[in-house]
Formats: sequence, C-alpha cells, structure tokens
Amino acid sequence: MHTPPLAYAFESLGPAFSVLSLVVLIVFSLALLYLLFELAGLPGRVAVARKHPRADAVRICGWLGLLTGIGWVIAMVWAYSQPRPLGAGLDAERIVSDLEQAVARLEQREGRART
Repeated sequence: MHTPPLAYAFESLGPAFSVLSLVVLIVFSLALLYLLFELAGLPGRVAVARKHPRADAVRICGWLGLLTGIGWVIAMVWAYSQPRPLGAGLDAERIVSDLEQAVARLEQREGRART
C-alpha cells in the first residue's frame, strides 16, 4: 500500500515532524502553565517578604484574581501597601472630649425632662 505524499515542505521529515511539533506544543504549554503559577503566587510572596499582616489574604486574592486579571493587580498593590495601624489619624483626646460633652448634654436634657 502506498502512503499519500505529505502536504508540507518538509516531507523528508515525515512522522518525526509531527512528533516534534507535538513535543514543542507540550513544552510551551507546560512553560505557560508554570508562568501562570508563578504569576498567581507573586503577590503572596511579595506580601510575605514585606511582612504584610494580611499576607494570607493577599495570597488568596492573587490566586483568585488571576482569573479576572484586575483582582491580581489589586493583590499586587495590596502586597506593596503599608497598612495603617488602627486609629491612625484619629485625635483620641478630641473624640473623648466630644463624647463627654454629648453625655453631659444628654444628662441635662434628661434632668429637664424629669422635672
């Protein structure tokens, strides 16, 4: 039985060319998969290296954000951000004095309402 001629210029390579193209396709697919895994884990690694207090959340956001792209960008920004301590930028003394004044006004009103 006679095999039909191949339809490409490298006929002399025959089936070896098909096998070679399959190997190249598999290698590039694995390289792309490896690159995606490295990119997905990058925000989490950055957060851990910078000792971010929410490093685990950044890691999860990086992995889930890879599906949409924008979530991954948010995770990278979050990994590089420095969280402010609770109450930073608040004037505690002013808040306490305002609360004390409000309590005093309420007590005055309550005293007037009873009389």
